[in-house]
Amino acid sequence: MMSELHAVLGLVQLERLDEFIRKRAVVAEKYNKKFKDVEGVRVSYIDKKVTRMSWFVYVIQLDSSIDRDRVMKHLLDSGIGCRLRGGKSEGRDKEVRGMREHWNAIGLV
Repeated sequence: MMSELHAVLGLVQLERLDEFIRKRAVVAEKYNKKFKDVEGVRVSYIDKKVTRMSWFVYVIQLDSSIDRDRVMKHLLDSGIGCRLRGGKSEGRDKEVRGMREHWNAIGLV
């Protein structure tokens, strides 16, 4: 059950929803500009019919020629949070399981 305090906090956050979405859109646009000319990196396709995105997550896909682990390490070392989402190998191969165990241990997932 939700307490009154949590309900009030939720209502206040809802009042700021437009602000949050605007800020996320600014960040997403910066990422789009940075990634648009990077060979082997694909950003999410947003259909022209979509009028508003929450940008809860920003997703990129890397060609197999790019070392995903190296990219993720660089992002994390730069203070940019990232994690695996979906994909054929997530949670299956030993390397990914090892990374997920490490991230769990340090609180990233």
